[in-house]
Amino acid sequence: MAAHRASKPATLRRPEGRAWGRHVKRRYELRPGGLLYVAITLFIAIGAFNSQNNLLFWLFGMAVGAIIISGIASGAALMGLRGRRISPTMVEAGSRALITYELRHRGRFIPAFALLIRELPGASLPEGRVGLLESARAHIEHLSPGSRASGQCWAVAGRRGSVRLERFEVSTVFPFGLFRKSIVFEQLAEISITPARLHLRERLLEIVATGLDEGGLRASQTGMSDAFFGLRAYVPGDSPRTIAWRRSAAIGELVVRQFAAPMPPRVVLELHPGLAGASERTKELAIALVTSLSMDASANGYSVGIEASWAGYRSPLGGGVRLARRRLRELSRIELIARPGDMAPAPMSRAAGRTVLGDHGAGDPSGDHPVIDVTDESAWLAAGVALPSVLGPSDESVGRVRRGTGRARSARAASGSAA
Repeated sequence: MAAHRASKPATLRRPEGRAWGRHVKRRYELRPGGLLYVAITLFIAIGAFNSQNNLLFWLFGMAVGAIIISGIASGAALMGLRGRRISPTMVEAGSRALITYELRHRGRFIPAFALLIRELPGASLPEGRVGLLESARAHIEHLSPGSRASGQCWAVAGRRGSVRLERFEVSTVFPFGLFRKSIVFEQLAEISITPARLHLRERLLEIVATGLDEGGLRASQTGMSDAFFGLRAYVPGDSPRTIAWRRSAAIGELVVRQFAAPMPPRVVLELHPGLAGASERTKELAIALVTSLSMDASANGYSVGIEASWAGYRSPLGGGVRLARRRLRELSRIELIARPGDMAPAPMSRAAGRTVLGDHGAGDPSGDHPVIDVTDESAWLAAGVALPSVLGPSDESVGRVRRGTGRARSARAASGSAA
């Protein structure tokens, strides 16, 4: 038994900044305990009217009063609430994200008690990989009129992808637990669950640096190399060593020499087309490995690019925080599915160094570039470090467990037959 009232349907709109969510629905639900309470109240009413006993009339009045207080008092407090969600835009797979729900009470008289906040299931994204985000429930014990309060909960990122949050619900069963009153707010948000970060071997970058282009000079930027770039007017504070004395004497004013900026070493991390037919776990290992390797290489001064054109993805060469965040967001959505029209991608421009990531048996077709076997964890995983739980156990360990289970069953069967 539930009373339901909702506003007219409206399209989703993205709030600007930390705007308050839009109230879209409220709901009253009679709980099983409340249904039993109402049935007992009816029996008391029948007994009171049949016997005309004043004590039964008094009990009936108290029971009806409890229903009114439970259904109306706390429900009126909910109608004065406004809510919003504050969530991160990016979280690593296997880790936890802190989601904050802030409520404001616009009422004047009735406070709100025992508020429970939970996220409602949202629609899947129109494109991209759908991630898995398991969120807990937030609690707010008391919210007086004219005040604000916040409730926080941890959401566990279980699978790489993108998650869209649409609506969250604020509910209470205060004071007697007979009715469950709830109000729903709509606030659109998107969270990118990035690939899990791996702890790589210290000497793995040496494999990447094999045959690497050591970089050149930037023709459009000045820096601290030995190559001459140009002349400019002297500015107080310039080192006297940079003054071009002969040229200054010729034109009658001080000018200083500028030098070209060195270009960092460049490398492309290529995902081998053979990964298209690999298992789901191998694909996830490849994406996690290329993500961790690109982040480590960028931290060591490399200009990194990622290429999987056969799967419809190519990240340009470069470094910096903005490109790294964009690359993480793109890698959270990538699907390693072969596209027949893109099986022979052109080499990425300005990249002489290239490292191929593939599974066992799939090497570099030309043989000119180093190859990292994704399935050989000992070749790239740091010693004594286990894989994140979201990537699952290795295929070899699963095979050993299965073989061990089969031997145990055979031993039990043999002992039973001997008995």
